[in-house]
Amino acid sequence: MGMIVALFFLFPCSQGFCAQTPEDVLKQGIEEYRLENYEESVETLTEARKLLPDSSMAAFMLGMAYKQTMDYQSALPNFQDAVTLEPRIKEALPELINIHYRLGNLEEAKRWIDVAEREEIMPAPVSFLKGLVLQKEGNYLESVDAFERAKSLDEKMSQSADFQIGVSYMMARRLQEARERFQAAIVADPATDLGTYARRYQDLVEDRIFRERPWRFTAGLFGRFDSNVVAKPEESSFAGGITNEASLAFAPSFRVDFVPVLEGNKLFSANYSFGSVILNKNSTTHNLLGNTFSVTPGYRFGRSALNLNVSYGHYLLGGRRYLETFSVGPLYRYLLNDRNILEVFAGFVSNDYLKPLAPGISPIEYDQDNEGVRAYLSWVWLFARDSFFNARYEFTTENADGVRYDNEGHQFTLNTIFPIAKNVKFQASVGYFLRDFSHRLTYVEPNPAPPPLFVGVDMERKDHQYSASAGLTWEATRQLNVIFQYSATRNRSNDPLNTYTRHIFTTGIEYKF
Repeated sequence: MGMIVALFFLFPCSQGFCAQTPEDVLKQGIEEYRLENYEESVETLTEARKLLPDSSMAAFMLGMAYKQTMDYQSALPNFQDAVTLEPRIKEALPELINIHYRLGNLEEAKRWIDVAEREEIMPAPVSFLKGLVLQKEGNYLESVDAFERAKSLDEKMSQSADFQIGVSYMMARRLQEARERFQAAIVADPATDLGTYARRYQDLVEDRIFRERPWRFTAGLFGRFDSNVVAKPEESSFAGGITNEASLAFAPSFRVDFVPVLEGNKLFSANYSFGSVILNKNSTTHNLLGNTFSVTPGYRFGRSALNLNVSYGHYLLGGRRYLETFSVGPLYRYLLNDRNILEVFAGFVSNDYLKPLAPGISPIEYDQDNEGVRAYLSWVWLFARDSFFNARYEFTTENADGVRYDNEGHQFTLNTIFPIAKNVKFQASVGYFLRDFSHRLTYVEPNPAPPPLFVGVDMERKDHQYSASAGLTWEATRQLNVIFQYSATRNRSNDPLNTYTRHIFTTGIEYKF
C-alpha cells in the first residue's frame, strides 16, 4: 500500500477537471484503489491497460485490484505482465507466486520462486511463500525451514511464520512442537486476528495431544437390563420349562490402546480389552468374561494403507473356560476423497469351544469347533464434522467339526453417529445377518396334532437375525462420557428352538486417561 500511495503523489491531479490522458486514467485507477473502491478501480485500470498496453505499472495495479476482489484467475495474467514488461516490478513477483499458490498451480509457483531466489528478489516474503507451497505439497518439515528463514530475514513476519510453522508441525503430527509455535504466535500479539486463530489452533492441538496420545486407557462401568439372557425360544412348547430369562447385569470394561506416532509411512497399533457381564440371575451359567488382544502393523502408501490384523480372544462362560478365538488377515484402506473411505478385509478365523460335550453327545454332529474365512467390504462417509455414516457387508464361513454347525453367513449393517447438541452425539445402527447351515439334518419341531408332542423334521437350518440399536453419548468432559443405549435382536429360524427376541437397555460411564 505504501508503494501505491507514493505512486499517486508522484502524479498529483489538480482539483477540478483533469484531462483524461492515459496517464490520468492510470492515476485515477490508483486513487480508487487507495480509497479501497476496488470494483471501480478494476474498471478504470482495465481501461488504463488498454491505453497503456506496455505499462508494467498498469498491469501490476490491475492485478492488485483483481486480487482484492478475489478474482485470482483475472489477476494472474496481469501479474505475469508486471514481471515481464519493462521496467519489471519486483513487488509483483511475490504476488504472482501467491496467485499461483492460491489457484493450486504449485509447479508454476515453484518456478517463479526459483527465479526470485536466483535474483534475490524480496527474499523474506518469497521464502514465506515457499513454505506455503511446500506445506500444501505435504512436505511439512521442509516448509518449517522455509518459514524459519523468512522469520530470520524479517522480524515483522515472526507471528505469521510461527503460526504457519505450528500448522506444519500439526500436519506432521508433531503436536508438542505445534503447541509451542502456536503459543509463540499468541504471545507475539494476542490482540490480532492471527493471535486469535493461533489460540483456536492451540486448543485443537491440545485436544489432539490427548486423543492421539500413544498410550490410551479407557475404563467403563455400565448397568444393563437384558430381557432374554438365555435366548428363550418364542415357541411355548420349547420354552415351557425356562424361567427367569430376564436379568439385571453389571458390565465393567477396560481397554488399553497403544498407537505410537512413527516416522515416515509406518503404522502400528496394539490393543488389549477386558469385558464382563455379571448377572443377578442365571449367573452360574451365563456370566461372561472376555479378554482380547490384537496387533495391527501396517504401511501407508499415499492415499491408501495396508495393515495386517492379528487378534486373539479368550472367554469364560459361567466361570468356566468357554471359547478361544484367533483371526489373521490383511486390511486395505483407501481414501477415495476427503470424505469417503473404502475398507476391504479378508482373513482366516478359528473358534475353539473349550467346554466338553455332555456324555452321549456325538462330536461328529455337535462339536462347534470351527475354522473358516471372514471378509468384509466397508464404506465410510464423513458427511459432517464429528459425523459419519458406514455401510458394511461381511461374509463368513464356519467349517465346524460337527456337521450341525457348518454354516455360511452374510451380514449387512448400517451405522451412523452425529452430534445433536453441544457435546452430545446420537448413534444408531441396523443390521441383517443370514446364517445358512450347510447340511440337511433332523430338527425337532412341535407336532401340530399331538401326541407325540414333538416330531423330527429333515431340513437345512436357516437363521435370519435382525438387529437395531440407538444411543446417546454425552461428553461431560474431555475424559468422561455418559452413555445411554438400547438394542434389540430378533432371530427368526426354521428351527423353532432358535427363534427368539431380545432387548437390552444399557447406561453407564466411560472414563479415558
